Amino acid sequence: MSIIKVADLGISSGVSKPAFRALNNGTTTQSISHGTWTEINIFNNEDLDTDSCFNTSNGRFTPNVAGKYFFNASLFCINGIAAGFNSVAIIKNGSVSLNSVNEIGYITRLATGDTELRVSGFLSMNGSTDYASVYAYQSVGSTLTFGGNAAGSEFYFSGYRIIGA
Repeated sequence: MSIIKVADLGISSGVSKPAFRALNNGTTTQSISHGTWTEINIFNNEDLDTDSCFNTSNGRFTPNVAGKYFFNASLFCINGIAAGFNSVAIIKNGSVSLNSVNEIGYITRLATGDTELRVSGFLSMNGSTDYASVYAYQSVGSTLTFGGNAAGSEFYFSGYRIIGA
């Protein structure tokens, strides 16, 4: 068995950068209206941002290196979402259709109670103008509140560039 060295792959470093993880601070909330895709902008705490590419004021990640990125997001709605069409998506450049290679979507129907929606997947980013952000959709019939009390550990958006991809 031969050993492949990082240098043999043409990779100068084994570090997946840029990388970030942004969280909700557990007190900030955002209202999501019925029947409307809404960009989530309450990822107001960072515990990782290697290249200062995440903007906590608008919830967007704009990488400074082109490549393929793995993204992961989790949203938390206190007091739950009644059974209905509920979705979370990671969108590139802000246009939601869920029929494009520029989107990663997860759709579910959930019973009542506190609700957590998660999504993960890959997007190609150009390293200059492309940005990724999280969107939510709910069809319960009323406005719902996301984030806030106890949401900190279950409310995050993260991503990193995949080395060699």
